[in-house]
Amino acid sequence: MTRSTALRVVGSARPSSLEAVATTPHTHWPTTLSGDFLNSLCPGTKASDFPRIAGTTDLDRSVLIAACTRGFYAVVNRHHEGRMETFYQGRPNSAELKVMWVIERKTFGFKKLFEKIPRRFFVQGQKGDGESWVIRPSGMDDRAFSKGRTGLIDKELITCRESTPHPMFGPSSAYCLGRGVDLFDVFFAAMCKHLEAECRSSEHAEHLIEALGAELVVKCGDL
Repeated sequence: MTRSTALRVVGSARPSSLEAVATTPHTHWPTTLSGDFLNSLCPGTKASDFPRIAGTTDLDRSVLIAACTRGFYAVVNRHHEGRMETFYQGRPNSAELKVMWVIERKTFGFKKLFEKIPRRFFVQGQKGDGESWVIRPSGMDDRAFSKGRTGLIDKELITCRESTPHPMFGPSSAYCLGRGVDLFDVFFAAMCKHLEAECRSSEHAEHLIEALGAELVVKCGDL
């Protein structure tokens, strides 16, 4: 199976979010069903916590981790290329840039693709352990934040979804940079390219592409 064929198969078979509910792992800070699974494939996840992919062996694990790491950085690079084009075109306003920076800090900055970000983090900032700032206060008020977020969504520069409710804090909004479907396709294409180059045979590469592709089809239905 070629990379382009794999993308068509996965893309055409994306299920509804209801089909993904039963197989998405729980996290302590849940984002969305798709977001949680894609984050588990990213370099921000410990290797020991990388998901077990049906039909693969322990020997395949390091190859899959490397391929998914390549997929993550392909998404990061694609975002930065697109962001520079956006800046040169003069499209985002000040509030939009501030909203985008917070999302970039909370996703790529922690080697994730999705993150649940409460509204207050965009306005008031976020402190980590001690007194250090994870996100400094932006200077925006609620109105400016809402306008900036709406502008980025309308321009398809970010994706915003209602998150999986937290058992203590309830629902919030989960974000990724760009369109979720585009992010998925860039990630998967780069992963396939790495496997095709690094696996011991084309048959082995195809097997791993099909195995991880099947997991993505089941668990990424709500992008």
